[in-house]
Amino acid sequence: MSKESMKLPGIGLRNIKTALGVFLCILLYGILQRPYAFFACISVVICLSNTMESSYQTGKERMISTAAGGLLGIPFLYFKNSVMEWLSFQAVEAVVVSLGIVLLIYLFNLLGLKGAIVNACVVFLSVVINLSDTQQLLSPFMYAVNRIIDNAAGIVVALAVNKYCFPVKGESCHGAGQEERM
Repeated sequence: MSKESMKLPGIGLRNIKTALGVFLCILLYGILQRPYAFFACISVVICLSNTMESSYQTGKERMISTAAGGLLGIPFLYFKNSVMEWLSFQAVEAVVVSLGIVLLIYLFNLLGLKGAIVNACVVFLSVVINLSDTQQLLSPFMYAVNRIIDNAAGIVVALAVNKYCFPVKGESCHGAGQEERM
């Protein structure tokens, strides 16, 4: 094997910016003594794109989907818990949760937000499946609000890193038509 065939590619700029965003989220959450930096870091990884335009669009869809999934999950959680009190079958829970998923996907398709469906479903499932009357440390509303806050923090960090750390020249927050670079 020649030396050239063994040469590894360099670490890309998007890789560095993503790692920097995760680093900043973890520091920020440590300073604020806020738990669950994990959720903010996920938003950084998802939203930090090659351009501000792409990061902004992804962040906007992620905020909408997190809010919708979290807030729709609350009534479905209460409905599921009340049904499970008198019909304690796993199939009942599966039906209620699945109906919520159907409604969520339908609404996002109606609104033309197909790119946000997956995140909305993930947040919905985290509320409806992860919270139960016996495990709740936070109310479902506060759990959803906290996921929205964590998501927003990660999006803000991703946008700030993309805009101020190695920005694409001439690009504004809503800039269009910029070349992507790695």
